[in-house]
Amino acid sequence: MASPAEDLPLAAAFARGLEVFTRMQSGDADADALASGAAAMRHAVARVDVEGVFSRDETKDDVPTENLRFLLAPWYLAELASRAPTRDPAARERSLVEVSAMYEAFLERCERHDMLSESAKRTRARGTEACDPATARDEKVARFKRERAIRQRLESLDSTRVERTRKALAEADWDDENPEASVATQNEAEERERWLLLVEDAAAKALDAAASVELERAMLARRAESHSTDAPDASEADDARRRPRRIESSGMGNYIIGPGGTITQISAGGFVPPGGDLALEKNAPFLPTTFAFADRRAAAARGVFRPSHILPTMTVEQAGEIEYAELVERTRREEETKARRAAEDAALTAEERETRELAKARSWDEFKDDNPFGHGNSKLRPCS
Repeated sequence: MASPAEDLPLAAAFARGLEVFTRMQSGDADADALASGAAAMRHAVARVDVEGVFSRDETKDDVPTENLRFLLAPWYLAELASRAPTRDPAARERSLVEVSAMYEAFLERCERHDMLSESAKRTRARGTEACDPATARDEKVARFKRERAIRQRLESLDSTRVERTRKALAEADWDDENPEASVATQNEAEERERWLLLVEDAAAKALDAAASVELERAMLARRAESHSTDAPDASEADDARRRPRRIESSGMGNYIIGPGGTITQISAGGFVPPGGDLALEKNAPFLPTTFAFADRRAAAARGVFRPSHILPTMTVEQAGEIEYAELVERTRREEETKARRAAEDAALTAEERETRELAKARSWDEFKDDNPFGHGNSKLRPCS
């Protein structure tokens, strides 16, 4: 039976949480495993602060290689806690508070020890301010390329380490109890590079995930606010369920024929059964069930003689105004695009313009080589 996370030392708690995180990435971790891994990593985060593993004055080069992995403890905890399934919105909101705090703690520690890339520094300095679409697109492309390069380098380091370990095990003496220790000692530089790459990749992912977490927290807050304002009182909901529903009618109602042929209207909204709203009114007369037939005939007539098509929701003039506004907006966008392209063309030199035209002609020639004339015609129905 595994010991509780609170009794584990820092290295063991981190290893347990990292093992669950690895299983989670491959889809092999259930809710209990995620909770266990989050508890272990939460204990590791606390032990890092208690034991003072990192000093405020340390830079990236001052941190020992064996301690670099503990920098990722808050990020691992945030990832495990954010993936934990929950059905209660209040519990989800509490979990997101912890996730947001862990992302912020991880980014602060990376910034303090100078482990953020230049792109991550700019993104963190910008905060929640929105940048122009072109800059955002360029940053996203650069992040994607850097993430792919990091992934390829990590795969190369892992394969090299596996091959070196296999070779060490094959060449080890029969009395060597731990042949892998010598391999780990000889390759400290690669191990350091591996953890630094993992920290850089985690920082980029934390910046993206932190924004998503804040957006989800705002959605949960709005949901809780709308539920608190829209929820009816228990007594009001009870009355609404017990109150009979009126059958709407147009121009017809319930009448009483009095002495001398006098007719008195008692309800213009439709028939209400005895015990309904009219029965609650003072001195309300009893309504025989036969008075319901008039409203039923009216409802049947409305169902039979209703139009067979969907009635228009706006006039022709209103539709024309909407189309005209869309045309004006579309024309404005096209003019802006033409002006921007003209400015870009004007900024090009003659050599750059010639190079662009040459590339365009080459691309068209390659397309024609790959798609000869008539190549797509069917043999059964050739083009004339």
